Amino acid sequence: MIKIDILWIIGIIVYVLAFVIELLCAYLSTSKEIKKFSPTNSFPSEIVTRYDKGYLFKISNYIFSAVSLFILVIIIINKEAFGGMFTLSVVIAALIALTHLSSISLINISIFYVKQHAIISTIFMALTFLISALTTFYCFYMSYLYSTQSTGSSFHLSLGIISGVFTLITLLFMFNPKLKSWAKLEKVGEDTELTYARPKYFPLAYTEWIMIILSFISGLIYIISLINI
Repeated sequence: MIKIDILWIIGIIVYVLAFVIELLCAYLSTSKEIKKFSPTNSFPSEIVTRYDKGYLFKISNYIFSAVSLFILVIIIINKEAFGGMFTLSVVIAALIALTHLSSISLINISIFYVKQHAIISTIFMALTFLISALTTFYCFYMSYLYSTQSTGSSFHLSLGIISGVFTLITLLFMFNPKLKSWAKLEKVGEDTELTYARPKYFPLAYTEWIMIILSFISGLIYIISLINI
């Protein structure tokens, strides 16, 4: 019978690879196009709507979500690894699943549907924060639970501190004052040739990309925290 720790390690490797492939597909979808793409002022959904090879990013997002959900199912099945925190772990797993569903919606709902896109983006950010915060609590609890085992205690304590830092980072981006006027454009040109364009750093666009990365990190920390040591 395969030891549960090996399953966790395989899960971590597959999880990371699936996310790396998603980012690689995002790059490949836009790298050879005339229309320049920059994550600082372009939305993830625009890869799908503006570029011919945007389907690569779309499919890779589906694959990453499917891989993550499969890993979560394996985690729930092997509930003896939760150290008495099975209910909280299931809640975190459910939130991760909802985050992936909102991520899929995020890249499929065009920014031209401003209200719908903004709502999905807000939900995605909130879920990312909740996962990170609950993972931090879980790690600190496990550190306390394993306090008689120096290795386990320091391991989960370190994870809790790292997760806590990323929770604060997530919170800072969520409450970035610039998001209040995220749709504000810059004036380009003068007089009769005056037009409006996005600034180099478009708040909601780069925040969505950062949240995608932070969501991945919080999920990774959670999976790592479940390794039996």
